[in-house]
Amino acid sequence: MSITRSSHRDGAKAFIQRGSEVLVTRERRSDGSIYYSLPGGGIEPGESTHDAVKRELSEELGCAGTVGNCLGSCSYTHQSIDATTEYELFAVRLHGEPAPDEREGIVGVEWHRPAAVPELMLDPLAEAVRQTTSPAAPKWVCRSLTGPARRAGLASHTVTCRTRWQRLSANVVTSG
Repeated sequence: MSITRSSHRDGAKAFIQRGSEVLVTRERRSDGSIYYSLPGGGIEPGESTHDAVKRELSEELGCAGTVGNCLGSCSYTHQSIDATTEYELFAVRLHGEPAPDEREGIVGVEWHRPAAVPELMLDPLAEAVRQTTSPAAPKWVCRSLTGPARRAGLASHTVTCRTRWQRLSANVVTSG
C-alpha cells in the first residue's frame, strides 16, 4: 500500500451577516448534486486573502464588499479533490444585492440563522459559522473532527476549526 500526500491549498471565505442571519451559497457540483458553502474560494498566486475575497465576491455574487477582520479559519481534507484546504474566514459588508453566477457553480444564495444552516452545508464551514456567531467565541476550543461527511456528500474529511482569538492567545508567553 502506498501513501500519497494531499496537496495544500489556501483559500478565503466571506462571512456576511444581515441582522442575525448569515449568507450561504447554494452550489452545484459537476455531477449535478447540490451543497451549501460560504462565498469565496482559492487564493491565486501573488494574491492577498483580502483581494481573493473581493475577487470571489465579484465572480460568484456579482457585487463588491468591504473586507474586515479575519474571524477564524477552518481546514479540511477530502478525497474528492485530494487536497487540504485552509480557509481564512473574513467579516464582509456586502455592497448591493447578490446575483449568483451559475457559470461559477453558484445557483442561489440564502440567508440562514447560524444554528439552522442547511443540512447540506459543508461541515467545516457550518461549524465555523456556528462558532463565529457563538456568544462564547473567546472561549472556543480548537477541535478536530474526523469521519464521513454524509451531509456534504464527501467520502471523508478532517476538519479543524480555530478562531482568531485562539491564534492570538496561542502566541502569548507567560512568565512563571
